[in-house]
Amino acid sequence: MMLALQNHFQGYDYSLDVDSGQGATIGRFLRARRGSAQEFSSTFTLMARAVGVPARVAVGFTWGDPVGEPDLETGRQTYVVSDRHAHAWPEVYFDGLGWVAFEPTPGRGAPSSVGYAGVTPQQASVLELEG
Repeated sequence: MMLALQNHFQGYDYSLDVDSGQGATIGRFLRARRGSAQEFSSTFTLMARAVGVPARVAVGFTWGDPVGEPDLETGRQTYVVSDRHAHAWPEVYFDGLGWVAFEPTPGRGAPSSVGYAGVTPQQASVLELEG
């Protein structure tokens, strides 16, 4: 059921150019089918809770932009993380597993969740955010 809810939102548009201030509503988001990560994650969380599924909104950052080449010895890569990498996503609680992240926001996807969520690891590009 949670995957179906997540996948429903993949047909919406991700945009930072939305009025998320006073008066912004889930109804407006659902009608417009367009919103920010906060609106995607909040709506997902409220819908999950409405059917009795424990859910919460988590806030953090995507992995950022790689800088230089990976270290040849360790394979580690350095990243620069800025405010444009801020993100919100819903987490659902499953007995025996704990809190599991989902990704309803199009153009975003956590590398750690691709195995069960089926959303390709990605983040919004600089051009998408500035355009």
